[in-house]
Amino acid sequence: DELYHRYVDMVSDTSINMNDTSSVLRAAEGALADFDEPIPHAKKQLTLILQVMLYAHAASRLRASAEEFLAVMQ
Repeated sequence: DELYHRYVDMVSDTSINMNDTSSVLRAAEGALADFDEPIPHAKKQLTLILQVMLYAHAASRLRASAEEFLAVMQ
């Protein structure tokens, strides 16, 4: 539940530059700024997970756009 809310905060952040890996990393780190680690290295792992989730979301949107363009061409 908490991970989802942090992910939604990232997705709604329009300042993230998906072409800049440091921008995506900063967004993930920012989403976890107030996260208290229940186990060692949990924050690091969640930072990686949030980055993957954001890239997967962007890839999905780009694929949908590409499919729309291809549909128009047919």
